[in-house]
Amino acid sequence: PMIPMISISEGATVQSAHGADIDLFLDEDSRQNSEQMLKLIVEAASRRYTPKSRLHGNVDIQFTRGLLGVSM
Repeated sequence: PMIPMISISEGATVQSAHGADIDLFLDEDSRQNSEQMLKLIVEAASRRYTPKSRLHGNVDIQFTRGLLGVSM
């Protein structure tokens, strides 16, 4: 894929059900969240981090819907 896709969530329900598929879980501190997201984006863009979706072989083009995605 041309653009690495990372998964970020803040919900405890999502974390318990899909924790192995999410790259970053956010906490209450929004400043820390911003720093963590920026670091993860930089690591993925520089290919020092491989998103979990790629490790699972999810590399086709897809727009997800529901808990883990958005409708377009």
